[in-house]
Amino acid sequence: SVSSSRSSLASWDLALGPALCRVVLPGGATAVVQICPPQTVGQLVVRLLDKRGLRYSNFQVFIGHSSKTVPLDEDAAVLGGQEVRVEDRVVFRLDLPNRKTVAVKSKQGKTLAQVLRPILHKYGYRLEMVTLCLMSENEVVEPTTPVTAVDNQRLQVLTRSTPTECSHLGASPMHY
Repeated sequence: SVSSSRSSLASWDLALGPALCRVVLPGGATAVVQICPPQTVGQLVVRLLDKRGLRYSNFQVFIGHSSKTVPLDEDAAVLGGQEVRVEDRVVFRLDLPNRKTVAVKSKQGKTLAQVLRPILHKYGYRLEMVTLCLMSENEVVEPTTPVTAVDNQRLQVLTRSTPTECSHLGASPMHY
């Protein structure tokens, strides 16, 4: 069962019955969830999201306020007595000019420029010297586009011979 509560999980609550876990959702809402074996962490979260009418194509689960993620395929029993945080994620594929494909996972609320600049740099490309093309629509995507616009999509990176002006992106061009 799933119930909402702002009170903390007391240790005596855990001794009374099945294992419970407090889940904090992205909007700050919380729910105390009963762990029903055999169930994975991912299944437990999806069950809660379904009950709340929420749809996240990709998400990560963190223990408390730490940055430690819990694998979604792990047995949900590891969450017994814990408080976990669910964060929605954007995932897309990036096809680089060198024929490499990179899976990209990002927090929501960022632009493509913020997410792609370090990735492109790692592979020897500059954001100012590439064009981003959305494969499904065969259209150019601006670096200022919110990353949520490419969730579950495939982006192709095409190299250019002339740079674009990136002063509007809040970053200065990189110099080698």
